[in-house]
Amino acid sequence: MKRFINIRLLYFIILLFTFHFAIAQKTVQVQNAKGISYLSDDITLNQTKEKALEEAKKDALRKAGVSEHISESNVLYSLSQEKDFKQFFNSISTIEISGAITKTENIRYEKQKEQVTGKEFMEATIDVEVIKYEKKSDPSFDFEVNEIAGKYKINDALKFTFQPFADGYLHVFQINRKEASQLFPNKFESSKIFSKNQLIKFPLNKGIEYSLDSKSENEMNTVVFVYTKKEIPFTSKQDYESIIKWIYSISPDERRIKNFDFMVGNN
Repeated sequence: MKRFINIRLLYFIILLFTFHFAIAQKTVQVQNAKGISYLSDDITLNQTKEKALEEAKKDALRKAGVSEHISESNVLYSLSQEKDFKQFFNSISTIEISGAITKTENIRYEKQKEQVTGKEFMEATIDVEVIKYEKKSDPSFDFEVNEIAGKYKINDALKFTFQPFADGYLHVFQINRKEASQLFPNKFESSKIFSKNQLIKFPLNKGIEYSLDSKSENEMNTVVFVYTKKEIPFTSKQDYESIIKWIYSISPDERRIKNFDFMVGNN
């Protein structure tokens, strides 16, 4: 017997589920956060601006009430810095934080000089949106991934083993500087709950391959594993920004993230 699904009801459930996780965290708007960096012959003007921007983000986190590990520059990468996706995923998978910047707007730079010393510095002023988490990560909610190599040829197939140490749901993304895509789940492999201590080989569907069709030689890629306690559908556009927003919407105690870097090229 065929089973029919009420599409409207299913859509409503997905929206309700997504909304639940969105409101589970507190969002704070911070205006005119400031940071400075002194000009020097040892660093370029752009590097000075980047340092000032980092300091402004630290100031924004302080003003939002996020006080943990704000001295760690790795936690400060936001949606406005897509080139730093590798550092971003390293930071949120290894550093415990109680909040993160999800949006940076209206970035202003002004070159100034100290009245007493005459030293020149660059001041960055920003408006940001900060998400604050109420709970910290759960160390018992973890998993292990193996068999990912450090280098592949173009059109090679990505295979790996996955072993969770608690029941949960998995999303896998492939990201490089030009594009991002969701490897799992996909139209041939549905989302499912994975059981504790079960060793799983991917792809689950033996009739498909995760083809590494990089568009350029020697392209550095990052494959990101997001494991969650509850099923949280990723229904947004498949790009870097949407993936980060989705991850930010999940409380740290409800997820575990790991990422692996590899090169894709002809050699």
